[in-house]
Amino acid sequence: MATQQEMITAMNALKEQLADERALTEQTSSEWKAALATAQEELAAFQKAAQQAAEDQARYQEWAKGEIVKARAACPPAEAGCSINVAFTINDEGTTVTGGQLTLRANEYEQALDVLGCLARLMMERKWKVASAPKPVPPAPVKGNKAFSILKEAGATPEVLAAAQQATAHINPVTEVKAVHISVEPKPGGKTSVNFFGNDRKQPHNQFADVYVTRSAEQLGQLMPFIDPTVFEQAGEYAAVLTVGYTLSDKLNTKGNPYKDVQYVRQA
Repeated sequence: MATQQEMITAMNALKEQLADERALTEQTSSEWKAALATAQEELAAFQKAAQQAAEDQARYQEWAKGEIVKARAACPPAEAGCSINVAFTINDEGTTVTGGQLTLRANEYEQALDVLGCLARLMMERKWKVASAPKPVPPAPVKGNKAFSILKEAGATPEVLAAAQQATAHINPVTEVKAVHISVEPKPGGKTSVNFFGNDRKQPHNQFADVYVTRSAEQLGQLMPFIDPTVFEQAGEYAAVLTVGYTLSDKLNTKGNPYKDVQYVRQA
């Protein structure tokens, strides 16, 4: 049986052990509280950043919607299902307006006849007339000399003459243009410009000349012997079916592009 002193000693040891455990528990609890406070601070910072990101996203979406509205307002409306363009000449008491274009549209292709009917009514009400086709370029007169007859019978053609001219020129790649329209413009100093228009970009012919040549009327007659040489003496416009071959010159124009040197003109 334990003595009183032994019991007192055991009690004191137990008290010390309990005091140590209480101190350890308090330290652990303090550490957990500190870790919890740190986690709460990090969570609050994350929530704040997420809220800021959401607000930025909302502002961006609002801005994007405004930009889309602006872009749609700037874009032209979509064309309807049926569209008819008519280039015409209007005669009104001696006044002539050239180069006009009338565009009629409908929502469906099936309404094409209605669009044509509308055009017919406009033409009747306003007394519009269909412009006559451009006059064809007059052919060169056949000369009744023996030399010409011999060359013709032998098969000599403008192509042969053009090929000979090309053979003596610089060896450059030749580009060809299919011309359906020409305009003649006399220039000061005795020279004449002939402009050749294709129709690959606009009908009935392109708005601007694809290539042109400026020479004396005599030289133009030699370049295009199949055309009446008197054509090159005065201004005029003609329908034509020609093939124009040209090479790029070493000389540049004011825009920095090489000039086009016409090498030959052939009847298509």
